[in-house]
Amino acid sequence: MLSDFQSIISRISKGSSVYQKREPEKRESIFPKEGVGQKGESIKLLFCAAHKININNAWQRVKEHIHDKSATKVLEDEVVAYLDHFAEKKLIDIGEKYNVHLRKTSEASGKDKIIISGIKDNVFDAHVATSDIVREYSQIIAIAEYVIWQYYDLQSHTFVDFSQRDSWKTELAHKKNDKGGTTLSLKVGSQKRTFDLDFTNMEESCRESRSKTKIRRRLASQESDDLPDTWTDMGGRPWKLETLPQQSTEYQTVLKKYANKGLNISQQCQIQRIQNPTLYKQFIAQKKKIGDRMKADKISNPVTRELFHGTSADACPKIYKDGFDRSYAGLAHDAWYGKGVYFATTSRTSNGYAKPDVNGKKRMFLAEVITGEYCQGQSSMATAPFKTQTQAYDSVVDNMNTIIEIVVFRDASVYPMYLLTY
Repeated sequence: MLSDFQSIISRISKGSSVYQKREPEKRESIFPKEGVGQKGESIKLLFCAAHKININNAWQRVKEHIHDKSATKVLEDEVVAYLDHFAEKKLIDIGEKYNVHLRKTSEASGKDKIIISGIKDNVFDAHVATSDIVREYSQIIAIAEYVIWQYYDLQSHTFVDFSQRDSWKTELAHKKNDKGGTTLSLKVGSQKRTFDLDFTNMEESCRESRSKTKIRRRLASQESDDLPDTWTDMGGRPWKLETLPQQSTEYQTVLKKYANKGLNISQQCQIQRIQNPTLYKQFIAQKKKIGDRMKADKISNPVTRELFHGTSADACPKIYKDGFDRSYAGLAHDAWYGKGVYFATTSRTSNGYAKPDVNGKKRMFLAEVITGEYCQGQSSMATAPFKTQTQAYDSVVDNMNTIIEIVVFRDASVYPMYLLTY
């Protein structure tokens, strides 16, 4: 789905209930239609010279100066249409802080835009800050699709949903300390209150009102809560790396998948199975969603493919704990076909991206990737383009005739199955 994006679904205790998957919430925007921030003052320039050519030259230099010092950046993302009021207020603050003009536009494609214009350096800083807000909210929406936290309302005697943002904050805290507790500022009606959350007894205590009530965590219904039969006992841990015995059938099968795709490796390498129920269930839910859609549309493409991803030793824990993070796309390598997560159809290609550690060891993931319907990728793509007005492609590729690299843009579209150290 990540350094900031924590778990969406964790191990379910007996008796947990489930609910139908939630769609992102659209709210009435508080963002001014004319935009916010500094538009720039209008001034009149009067040129006087003995010859008209001198005036033309002076005007040309002024235009060049304006062009050199000003800039416009566009941030396009599906999430922009769903930003909550808290996020919109932060955008308004950015316009004022960096002295730039921010404007939101609604597009028929569903990918609303934020347009930032002003002095070049200010625009760059504002774009970075705006991207952080959009990235954070994309994580909020991703978690809200699969898990929601609720509190027991003493007046209605029913469980009430936390807001998506508060549910996200609570989920992050739960992932860090699911047997203990934390203190969070949560919204109650239009007011913020301070709560002490007890994840052991599943209770929250409000410091202001000194009231205490039950809380609970609910998951989206899925086709199956079953984990793969090959997985070993998790021992209550949120994730586990299981080193495969070299004599095992599973080890030999996985090794052949790497070797048959062009990687020259010895029998002495290490293969670890990645057991992460959070990422797995998130992936299975997304796989079912895409599979059902493709079946209804009579699309014959395979829903998923087994692909390779070479990386560094430092990046591995982030991936097997929190999944592949598209927010880092293009930082380590040139994003020739879009700003997503890159996978290769051959292990030979991924070997070129696997960085050796101090001992000369390289690392490569074998992942199941939801590729679905795809199109030709381009470097400017921040998300998969739309196939129709309402339906985006599931991935993009480097070459429609001979596919070597595939790029996905949704964090839930990948499950890292195995990690090879060679």
